[in-house]
Amino acid sequence: MLQQGNLEEALAEIDRVVSIFGQSVEALELQVEIRGAIVAKNRSPEEEAQIWLDRGNQFYDASDFENAIISCDKAIEFKHDSHAAWYNRGCSLARLGYDDEAIASYDKAIDFKHDFHEAWNGRSASLANLCRYEEALDSYDEASKSKNNKHEVLHNRGSLLEKIGRL
Repeated sequence: MLQQGNLEEALAEIDRVVSIFGQSVEALELQVEIRGAIVAKNRSPEEEAQIWLDRGNQFYDASDFENAIISCDKAIEFKHDSHAAWYNRGCSLARLGYDDEAIASYDKAIDFKHDFHEAWNGRSASLANLCRYEEALDSYDEASKSKNNKHEVLHNRGSLLEKIGRL
């Protein structure tokens, strides 16, 4: 029954066996697993995306950037226009030194939320890492249009100007 994917029938059969023979650890574990699968099957794509996004954040916080990327990719499978998933994917790629790929992810985040200053800021840092300074400065200019974390963006922009000898 489980191989065929009929979770409700499998759960009913286990419940029937338990009512006859009593509860066992194995039966309880199987019941919990099946109930979890039933709940997961009934989640909306947005809920599923949020679960994967949260998991990705946990991996990122633990500096497990590879698994953070995998989790973001799963979130994107469920909600392709998740600016947060694309941004987090970009951050993880950047931490691994994959700046070109990070920029592509930041660009997707910006496509879905143009005023997402964190994505503009991350994009700028990755561009600067690739010595694409003028593009980085343009991205910092876009990031500075937001009222949020403006001081961080201006600090980063100033640091880049100093690095390239224009301050």
